[in-house]
Amino acid sequence: MDAGEIPDRDECASFSPAVRHYWLNWSNIVRIGGVIYQKWREVKSEQDHLQLLVPAVIKKEIISSCHDTAYSGHFGIKKSVQKMKKYFTWYQMTKDVRIHIENCVICTKSKNRKSKTGLVDYRVGYPLDRVSIDVIGPLPQTQRRNKYLLVIGDNFTRWMEVYPLPHQKADIVAHKFVMEFITRFGIPLELHSDQGSNFQSELFNAVCGILEITKTRTTPYHPA
Repeated sequence: MDAGEIPDRDECASFSPAVRHYWLNWSNIVRIGGVIYQKWREVKSEQDHLQLLVPAVIKKEIISSCHDTAYSGHFGIKKSVQKMKKYFTWYQMTKDVRIHIENCVICTKSKNRKSKTGLVDYRVGYPLDRVSIDVIGPLPQTQRRNKYLLVIGDNFTRWMEVYPLPHQKADIVAHKFVMEFITRFGIPLELHSDQGSNFQSELFNAVCGILEITKTRTTPYHPA
């Protein structure tokens, strides 16, 4: 940033997920008066905001001031993240807030009965922030003996890629994801899927581990 130059993709590929996170969003990173901010646009209001890019050494202090104090109200994960994102941002902020709240003594004591963790409002701000993957099928077999469709979509741009598959085993799903999607678009920071055995396999999780992709999944369905 001091030199005013952005590292090229090949150089950035060896960096940590956090660095790649900021590299992908480089055009929205600004320095004002020696302080680094991220420009962020509210989708509904289409208004631009500046979020302070919080250094690692004061993350806990920021979370504590927004959650633990008397005036903060000890809100849940969703409300706490929404409140903080008006002014602050950093890589995996939602994850850090969730861990803090789950270990908050006052919040734990205030629960009179066991309850399920609420859903967290997830926002994406740039391409490859979060990519979703799914398999559709079986469908009528084509002349090339394909019966399934591998669907991969970028949650920010809404761009979707579809790849035909003869089966949905983990090896071919992982191969298509790496050789077709990643080689064309790049490595996503987070990959979201359902709990299908192909996506939860050791092979697929190993691929995500090697590429330093954060793997998330949908929650199980529990009928009332």
